[in-house]
Amino acid sequence: MKKAFIITLLHFIALNLYAQKEFTIRGTVANVEDGSIFHLTRSVGRVLITIAQDTIVNGKFTVNAQTDKEVEKLEAFLWGKKCSGMIRHIYVSSGLQINIQGDSLYIFDWNIESNLKEQKEDNSFNAAANLSYYKQERINQERNEWFKVIESSKATKKERKIARQMTDSLLIILREAHNEMYKAFIEVMKDTPISTVWMDKLYDLSVAYRYTAGFPYHNETLAYFNRLTKEQKATPIGKKIAINLSSRSKVNPGDKMIDANLYDLEGKLHYLAELKGKYILLDFWSSGCGPCIMSIPEMKEVQEKYKDKLSIVSLSSDVESIWKEASAKHQMTWYNWNDRKETSGLYLKYGVRGIPHYVLISPKGKIIASWSGYGKDQLLKKMEKFIK
Repeated sequence: MKKAFIITLLHFIALNLYAQKEFTIRGTVANVEDGSIFHLTRSVGRVLITIAQDTIVNGKFTVNAQTDKEVEKLEAFLWGKKCSGMIRHIYVSSGLQINIQGDSLYIFDWNIESNLKEQKEDNSFNAAANLSYYKQERINQERNEWFKVIESSKATKKERKIARQMTDSLLIILREAHNEMYKAFIEVMKDTPISTVWMDKLYDLSVAYRYTAGFPYHNETLAYFNRLTKEQKATPIGKKIAINLSSRSKVNPGDKMIDANLYDLEGKLHYLAELKGKYILLDFWSSGCGPCIMSIPEMKEVQEKYKDKLSIVSLSSDVESIWKEASAKHQMTWYNWNDRKETSGLYLKYGVRGIPHYVLISPKGKIIASWSGYGKDQLLKKMEKFIK
């Protein structure tokens, strides 16, 4: 009897603790197609993992999830035929109930009602950048239509050429819309005290500073970074911002390769120098990158065709747990290493801006070529061109 009572008590305590960690998000939205799915995700390194989702029916959805943090930033997006896929930040805490109201299929247009100051701050940034979000959405929709022409087997060579020219032109306009967004962030930051959300926006600016050619707000970004205290610069996000702002140089063809401490899946230490004497193909990838995963079968072909002349080294930007999980799933049969620095190590030193990214190194350790993106048979053609 006493034992049964203790078990019942422990069960009650466990349920109570579970309930204390749980939060709820309820949404009422118009002009969103029934069947669209509201995804709530958690960022683990560079990968978004869905922790809760609900199908929108009659404009309503509800999700319940848990958090162990006092305040946690999550990402939400809509999935459906007419949904944009843009992400909205939602701040949560244990026991919190969040209400969402909207009359648009664009999640950045929705009103998120919350008593968390972080959400209120993020809402201010979102409102300031709203017009640029609309521009980005329209441009992305138009680019997607032109991409369909490029990928269509029925399109003529001339039609594909025009489509590529249009996507390139639209990309320039898209960058302008991004710059308008960054300008909006800067204006809000000017009159906002430094906070967690403020630091997040400075991180966004630092990423653009590092990766975007012609980024027009170098001085403003550096000035805001210099406003940080030593303690703020020493936080994990402060360190990432510092790395982004201090690294604008990269290696070029003809330069010597850059080496680092690299770890395999068992934790053993390796160096690129071990592979000198053969060509080396560096494959910068992430488990959340579709083209990276699409390239794996062709990578296997390349490895088999050039096994006597070439060593392939895949370098993941994922946190270690995600990297190991993805590696087990995709079964890479070549060197698969990680410098444990995500995008702050070799990614930074080799000037990687987008993935997949490839660097081909000569048997003597000098860089031959560096390029981004993947298309069918591209790797085989590159190797035929460069490997003698």
